[in-house]
Order: sequence, then structure tokens, then C-alpha cells
Amino acid sequence: MERLLAERRRIEEQAIDCIARGRYEEATKFIFKVIVLMCRIGTLREQKRNLRPSEVKKMIETKHGNLRRRYAAVSMNITQKEIAKQVYEEIMLESAPESTNRKAVSKQLADEEP
Repeated sequence: MERLLAERRRIEEQAIDCIARGRYEEATKFIFKVIVLMCRIGTLREQKRNLRPSEVKKMIETKHGNLRRRYAAVSMNITQKEIAKQVYEEIMLESAPESTNRKAVSKQLADEEP
């Protein structure tokens, strides 16, 4: 389990680096790898996700461009890596909402019981 979590963190960092460098297609591949790992770890429900690589790539490009322009317009000193991390987190929140909670699905479901 620890090995899978370490692998997930490594792949997340690779995705963020690719976003920061504008390599959106590679970032998309890493995001899909993270989603697959999350299913194996048990933090993501096994369900059909209507995600197409081309759509995810377009989402990344759009969000990254918008955030870069927004931060440039207000002259904030924010690094490309910080912007890329924000883009990654937004993409994961939209494509795999469970990704924001690092607990196992069984523990997440137990939390929901009254």
C-alpha cells in the first residue's frame, strides 16, 4: 500500500511538472495513471467515468491558460509550478472528486453513516 501511495505522489508530481511546462498531452496520461492507481489503492470507487483524454487535455490547456493570464493580470509573484498544481487539483476535483480525500472508500463511506 505504501509503495502505491509513493507511486501516486511521484506520478502526481510528474503531471504537475508537465502542466507547468505546457506538455498537456503527457500531463493527461499521468492524470489517467493517477486515477487508475487510486482505483487500485481503494480511494476511488470503481465506476464508469466518462473521461476522454482529448477532453481532459483541453480542460488542462484551458484552465492553465486562464490561470496564467489571471495571475499575470494582477501581477502576482506566483511560480509556474504553483499554477500547475492548482490546475492539477481542479482537474482531479472535476474528474475524480474522491481524490480530495485520501482515505479508503470504506472509511469514506463509514464517515457518511449517521
